[in-house]
Amino acid sequence: MNNNIIGQRPVRRCTKEELELIEALAKKANYNLEPNWMEKILAQPIDDVRIGSIRLINISLPILLKRGGRLITDSYYYDADGTEVCVYLLIDSNQNLCELDMWKVDNSEILEIASPDSLLEINTK
Repeated sequence: MNNNIIGQRPVRRCTKEELELIEALAKKANYNLEPNWMEKILAQPIDDVRIGSIRLINISLPILLKRGGRLITDSYYYDADGTEVCVYLLIDSNQNLCELDMWKVDNSEILEIASPDSLLEINTK
């Protein structure tokens, strides 16, 4: 585990579940992941929730000023308690992955990260 600090929160390796979720969302968005991308990505929790949104840091890239984030895909799943969790994958102004955003609709703590086969389409009609 990497204990480096960028900003105020510790940086760590992504979990297997986070990596699988990112990969499934990137595939859905037709976003090309670079070879060995899983070895180059670190996670930095955005909030204090045990499982939740993470900033994605590619250690093979220089730290550049990144402006905003652009949504490339979204999905949802049902958490272990049956509550809906919305999931968003964002890229920065340099077209690099920058955030995996997860939000439980009742604002309670997310209990588990979805497996790729449990993701559902968000209908925005």
